[in-house]
Amino acid sequence: MALAFRSLVLASCLIPLTASAAPAYVAVTLGSLGGASVYGTGINASGQVAGWADTDATGALHRHATLYSGGVLMNLGTLAGGTQSFGQAINDAGIVAGHSNGAGTAGFHAALFGGGTVTDLNAILGSPSSNAYAINASGDVAGALNTAGTTHAFRYRGGVVTDLGTLGGTLSQAYGINAFGDVTGYAHVPSQDGHAFRYDAGGLIDLGTLGGRTSIGHGIDPLGQVVGETFLLGDAGPHAFLHDRTAMLDLGTLGGTASRALAVNAADTIVGESTDAQGTLRAFVFAGGAMIDLNAVTSGLNGAVLSTASAINDAGQIVAMSCTVPPTCSKAFRLDPVEAPKVVAVEYHHEGFDHYFMTAIADEIAKLDNGTIAGWARTGGTFNVYAGDQVGTSPVCRFFSTAFAPRSSHFYTANAPECATVQRNPNWQFEARVFNVGTPDANGNCAAATQPVYRLYNNGMGAAPNHRYTTSLATRAAMLAQGWVPEGYGADAVIMCAPL
Repeated sequence: MALAFRSLVLASCLIPLTASAAPAYVAVTLGSLGGASVYGTGINASGQVAGWADTDATGALHRHATLYSGGVLMNLGTLAGGTQSFGQAINDAGIVAGHSNGAGTAGFHAALFGGGTVTDLNAILGSPSSNAYAINASGDVAGALNTAGTTHAFRYRGGVVTDLGTLGGTLSQAYGINAFGDVTGYAHVPSQDGHAFRYDAGGLIDLGTLGGRTSIGHGIDPLGQVVGETFLLGDAGPHAFLHDRTAMLDLGTLGGTASRALAVNAADTIVGESTDAQGTLRAFVFAGGAMIDLNAVTSGLNGAVLSTASAINDAGQIVAMSCTVPPTCSKAFRLDPVEAPKVVAVEYHHEGFDHYFMTAIADEIAKLDNGTIAGWARTGGTFNVYAGDQVGTSPVCRFFSTAFAPRSSHFYTANAPECATVQRNPNWQFEARVFNVGTPDANGNCAAATQPVYRLYNNGMGAAPNHRYTTSLATRAAMLAQGWVPEGYGADAVIMCAPL
């Protein structure tokens, strides 16, 4: 069933922390197509990786778009008669967006690679040349097209091509798109310097710089927050940035003078590249408020040095490469998070409000148990969760609202679209992604070694809504008998899958 967001509740203002563990990864080599270079550029929820690779010793003369899936690096080919193609992004359906040349083409054409075919988007775009750098789950595509002799960013959505224009200058280019079709990239201002932008319902928005002349947006999360690179005062840098929709924040470096943020996931974990104190380019992950050298937390590299990280999915899997200068990337990897520790989520009940609440955060559990946060008692209900990124899982978003005063409200969801929708609701404060769990399929089935978690909604009884999360069918039946409403997938309305 499709999930519908309703009003949600809990009666206490708790300070949110996370149960997340420090990041650690194991490297999976993507292989090659027989040439010297291989690149990874995008990753989907299943861990499939898009990119490109040299097919022989001629190098860039025969460079083809690739898909890494099921342990195999596959050649996606080119448009008819072409010699070069590039995969730049991949969605959850396994469709790769990129560009290719072909017999009789003027430069490159934006293209989609999937199902054994290469689809030329140029006829739709109405442009002599174009590129595609981003695609979302709905199949919306973003890139740039040639128009009237210049290059403009575009979004292709629902059969409609939108020229995003510029910020008063000549050129623009799109590099990222989120689930809602919001786009980021760069656009020229009247001085012809490029500025990072966000394109949404409000149009093309200039994100500015941190004092320098130029900036570029490379990735955009479901909330519309943008990551990229910006020059500083005196055109020093560039430095990686996060624009949180209010201001551009400098993410710093790994001790060097320059950094770039290239991608961000729904958990707001950021990846990119930075120089270190010795001037060496290193791949980084920015998590927990700190920039971390991926080489320091990744095993299985066999001597390779990760110089750039180009993509990350919501399970925390990262695409990274070992490159030299001039940029030749001889090895590409998928970095899988090391199995996160399990922690216990504990359920509480507030008798005065007749509300339920659950948490896996040790500090909250201690304060609820010792009465620092008064009125709550354990119900005996518990289930396991992961304390960090885990392959095959999703981060759980936690929200808080005071819209039902004197009672307040908390709500949890592991469903990425639902999380993104609630984030855009001004009545709800996004607190954190507090732990990870598996998610059921459309029929409510959970993977092996996990158990179903059922979500029940009190349908607003008592003038303030509340949700309960339980692994017990007996508890579920008792709540239904009291008039609570099931929410989730399949006949039993399964909402999460907790590790055993």
